[in-house]
Order: sequence, then structure tokens, then C-alpha cells
Amino acid sequence: MTRFVIRKLPPRWRFVPPKRRVRDWLAQLDADVRLVEYEGTGRRSADGWVSIGFLESRVVDGHWCFYLRFWGIQEERVKPLLEELSEVALGAIARYIHDCLNRQAPAETIKPVQLRLSFHVEDRIIRSACRVKRNARHPFPTGDWWQKP
Repeated sequence: MTRFVIRKLPPRWRFVPPKRRVRDWLAQLDADVRLVEYEGTGRRSADGWVSIGFLESRVVDGHWCFYLRFWGIQEERVKPLLEELSEVALGAIARYIHDCLNRQAPAETIKPVQLRLSFHVEDRIIRSACRVKRNARHPFPTGDWWQKP
């Protein structure tokens, strides 16, 4: 069962995708997503770029497990594209999770990896610009989320 942690955002900020959407999506996804956090606000990025959070993957006790963190973005930047951005983001997350589950046998020697959830928006077209951070030092510290299934 996925645990959700939500922190309140300042006025005119919003989480993408919303909790209800993620909860329904996780019910269909056959993966061990142990924790989903909605916390903090993202920094202002260049025009046309939106960063909504990250996904961390790691192998624990011979199985893949995942952690999602979403941060708020200014409502004015996403209001007209809320549905589309949610779809593109959940699609990118699902592809990454399925790649982990289907292409790599879970081995304890696999280091934790973070997928940065970044997107380029131009003329109402959203393109995934997600990228994987593969080094041992992660830019976004996550604590011990994997210790309790």
C-alpha cells in the first residue's frame, strides 16, 4: 500500500499531477511505490520549462521499489495544461518503472537512481525532458523511505 504525505502549498501554487489522479493511476500500476510525497515548491525555471519533481528507484530485498516526490508549481504556468501535463508526467513515470521491472533483474548491486521530471512546453505542446541522475550523490535527498514497505 502506497503511503501519501502532503504538505500545504502557498496560495496560487498547485501540485501536478493531483493526488487523486496518482492514487487511481497507482491502483493500475503493478509496482511497489512505497511513498508519494507532495512537498515544497519548485524553483522558477526558464520560460517553457516545467519541473514537477522526481522519481527514485532502488532494489530492496531483491525487488524494485519506488519513491515519488512532487513539488508545487505556480498555478498560472499550468492551469491551461493541467490534464495534458499530468498525462505526460504519468506516462514518463510509467515507462521508467516498466523499464526497471522488465529490463533489469533486481540486484542489490544496482545503485539508487533518480529520474528528474522535467518537461518542455511550447505552443501548448508538452515534451518530456526527463533525465536520469545515475551517480551516488543525489541532488534531492530522500531519507530512508524504502525501509518500510
